[in-house]
Parts: sequence; C-alpha cells; structure tokens
Amino acid sequence: MLPFNNQSKFIIITLLLLNSYSTKSMSTSNWDKYIITSAQNKQSKLWANYLYLQLSNRANKDNLVSLNQFNNQNKNSKEHRVIYINISEDSKYDYCVKAEQNNFQLILKDDKASNQKIINQLLEKIAFEDSRFKTTDLPPNTLQFKEGCHNFDFEYREPFFAPNLKPGNNELFGTNSIDVDWGIWGHNLKRLVVNKNDSTSYALIDGKRNNHQLCFSSVELFNNISDYIVDNFGDGKEQSHHFMISPQDNNLVCLDEGCVHLGNTKTNA
Repeated sequence: MLPFNNQSKFIIITLLLLNSYSTKSMSTSNWDKYIITSAQNKQSKLWANYLYLQLSNRANKDNLVSLNQFNNQNKNSKEHRVIYINISEDSKYDYCVKAEQNNFQLILKDDKASNQKIINQLLEKIAFEDSRFKTTDLPPNTLQFKEGCHNFDFEYREPFFAPNLKPGNNELFGTNSIDVDWGIWGHNLKRLVVNKNDSTSYALIDGKRNNHQLCFSSVELFNNISDYIVDNFGDGKEQSHHFMISPQDNNLVCLDEGCVHLGNTKTNA
C-alpha cells in the first residue's frame, strides 16, 4: 500500500470535489421539454415571455422551450418541466418559490429591476442543471430558489467596479448605478443653469455673480431643478426617484442676502 502524506490526501480530495462539481454542472436534465406559462395578467405574461425568449435563445436545440402551451396533459407529464410565472401586486416578498414534481412556480412582485435579476438567476440555475443551455454571458447564480418566500438583504445595490459602468450591465447584473437611478447627482447640477453671467442661480461673490459656484437660496435655481425633474422624471406619483444636489467642488461661498440669512460666511457654506 502506497503511503500518502497530508498534502497528497488534500490534493486527491480536491480533485474529487472538482470532478464532482464539473460532472454536476455538465449534466443533462431528464426534462424532455420546458414549458413556460404564467398567470393571466399583463405583467405575468410579459415576464413569462422574457424568460421564454432568454431560455430558448440559449438552448442548443430547437423546440426545447415553448411558451403558454399549458394543459392538464403537460402539467402531469413527467417528461416536461413547467415553469409558471406570477407577478403579484400584493406580494410582500421579492420572490416566492413553489415546487412540486415537474412544476416550478415563481411568484414575483411588480418590480422590473428585481424581476430581471431573479429571472436571470433562474436562467443560470437551469443551465447549471442542464448542459443544453449556455449562460456564459450572465453573472454566476447566487440564488438557491428554495421553496418559500424570500427578500433580498439590500434594496439598492451599486458595486464599485468598472463593468457596472458599462451601458446595459445594470440590467444584466441586477445592480444600480448613480448615472441611471439618480436624476441629478453630485456636481452635474450646473448643467441645468443657463450660462448667463447675471443669473441669480449663480453665487454672489464680492458683489458679482460668479458662474463657478451656485446660489442655493435662489428661486431661479429651485425652479430650474423642479422643472427639470418634472419634465424628465414625472411628478413621482407612478415611480419615485433619487435626487442628490451639491455645490461645485471649490471653496467659493455665496454671500447674497438669502444665503447669508441661512448662515453662509466667507469660509463656510
């Protein structure tokens, strides 16, 4: 019998684990076909269609995925995997899962960004279990889709890494971006101000309007911001948005009557 030291045993165990993982990830599911169906409301149908298109485009054979061909025979067939999508306005959870034999039900609340993230994760799970699908363009699956109802730990997710800045990746990764989710942010506020030297939107410094800084007691500036928000984002009744405004990144301080009344000094805004 050949002797094995601790290092040799570790290498052997690691190789066995890697082989087990590789075999599982490359396995072919026993499902003859995937049937995507949904509750009979507009949003459920839209997301079922999204799942169908994404899954069928990633299949390596035709007719592996079908949409809305739901009947008792399909429901009871052991050869078919039935995935049922239900968008519920009353749901208090990000997602709920019900699984029974070949039926998989996914109940989501009406949240576009969250739903796309969850369904993309479901695509990854399906591809992991069935090698007839390829999802190399998607981020790794982190959801287990266990039965029951679940909420994410964070409502706002904005990782600080370069790929998150690429257009389209927010939807792909299910992340947020300050450029997309915030209407006005940081030092971009100056873009809303018409470049006139005498504009009251600019700070009053040494008795003159200075276009290198803004006046935050200005009615003109307030109206410009309000009009921009309503024109580009609506009045907030249908969907809320985040807005952050800030002065220009310099040491200039507005000293007009309104700003001084609010507490501005030469060295403190």
